[in-house]
Amino acid sequence: MKNRPDVSHLSFVAAFIVVSFMAWLGWSITSLGDTNDFSFARVFGSNTEQKNGERARVLSVTAGDTFILEDGRKVRLVGINAPARGWPYYEEAKWELTKLILNKEVLLSKDKSEVDKEDRLLRYVYIDDTLVNEKMLKLGLAEVLTIPPNTAHSQLFLSAERAAREKRVGMWSGR
Repeated sequence: MKNRPDVSHLSFVAAFIVVSFMAWLGWSITSLGDTNDFSFARVFGSNTEQKNGERARVLSVTAGDTFILEDGRKVRLVGINAPARGWPYYEEAKWELTKLILNKEVLLSKDKSEVDKEDRLLRYVYIDDTLVNEKMLKLGLAEVLTIPPNTAHSQLFLSAERAAREKRVGMWSGR
């Protein structure tokens, strides 16, 4: 019999590393709160869009998914559609977006398209660690609007809308 090194301890070490990682990952997922909108980027804290975004200050909010920056540019929250003027929950959506971003510095992150047909910037918007587009969906004050090629967060947004529908909040409350 040839002299072979004892590798049984390596199996134990490998198993220990895998189990430790899985336990950490499970803790990380549950510490995020709602596990329906799990993403590795949120667990590992490596949100590339945030690092590559543009910072700007919000001058006014014109709707639940649209606002104006101090430099006059108009921004449309990409991936969502809030109720239009005259529709139920228009005022609530506009008010919530106002509370979240008015007179604050936000981080604007682009998907694929620069602007929409009305020449508004299409952006994911962050305030601190909150993705505002997702927050509006979770509150039931917008619905998912996926228009390719802008699909970077479509699964996250669908989960947020589904959670709002299940909780019957905002426009899903039935009132």
